[in-house]
Amino acid sequence: FNPITAVSSVDEPWGTIRVEGFGKQVQVPRNPMFLVQTSGGETLDELERDGVYVKLRLQLKGVSEAKLKAREKIMKIRKQAAAAAIQLAQEKLSTAISAA
Repeated sequence: FNPITAVSSVDEPWGTIRVEGFGKQVQVPRNPMFLVQTSGGETLDELERDGVYVKLRLQLKGVSEAKLKAREKIMKIRKQAAAAAIQLAQEKLSTAISAA
């Protein structure tokens, strides 16, 4: 039986945690705090005192700086393409209305 129902950040999302040596095991440069909710409202300390074996493993997943920059560039190009398509459609519509 697993009484833990949710694990989440305490206040705000953790956001970005930058580490050297992406893809390797490293010490996290700050201490992310998290909230653990249980079905009975107990704390983790209370569960352990009651004999429940508690083991938490926090695994942070992310992407390299190069992938982040590439993703940002792709999003910028997509926005530009969408704006150009909208402008072209507006011009064609305007031309069609003028010709009618």
